Amino acid sequence: SYDDMITLRFRASLNFSNRTSTGFTLFELIVTVSIVAILMTVAVPGIRQIIDSNRMTAYVNSLVSGVHLARSEAIKRNETMEFRAGVEGSRGDWSRGWTVVDVDGTVVASSSNEYTKLVASADSSTVSFDGEGIPSGPLDIDLTVEGINGRRLTISRVGAVQSGKLEN
Repeated sequence: SYDDMITLRFRASLNFSNRTSTGFTLFELIVTVSIVAILMTVAVPGIRQIIDSNRMTAYVNSLVSGVHLARSEAIKRNETMEFRAGVEGSRGDWSRGWTVVDVDGTVVASSSNEYTKLVASADSSTVSFDGEGIPSGPLDIDLTVEGINGRRLTISRVGAVQSGKLEN
C-alpha cells in the first residue's frame, strides 16, 4: 500500500549508513595546514621586527630613567654622580646596561640589558653630573638593531634628555 511505502522510505532515511559525514577529509586538512604554514612564514618576520623594536624602545626608556636618576641624585646630594656605560663585567658598552655611581665609587643603581641584538655607539662611556645637575658635556648614544630604525638618546649641555629616531 501507499502508506507502507512511505513508512519504508522514512525508515530507510533514518539508516545511518546513508547519512553524509560532517568531519574533515584528509585533503581538506592538508589544504588548511598548508595555508596556515604559508601565512606563518609571512607573518613571523613582521612579528620579529615588532618585538625587536619594542625591546629597543624599552631599553631607551631605561637609559632615560638612568640619566634622570643620576641627575636627580647629584642635585639631591649636591655632589658629582656618574652615569656609566655597562654594568659589572661589561663596562664601557652602552648596549649592555648602565650604572649610576657616586664620588666614592659606590653603585647607586644599575640596569643590565640582556638583549644581544642591540648595538650601541656613543661619544663617551661616561657622563658626570655636578651638584647642580649640569652634565660634564653633551652625549649622544645611538642604538641600532639590524632591520629596524635606530634610536638616539641625547643628553644636552644643560642636562635635558631627548630620545628619537636615528636619522639614517
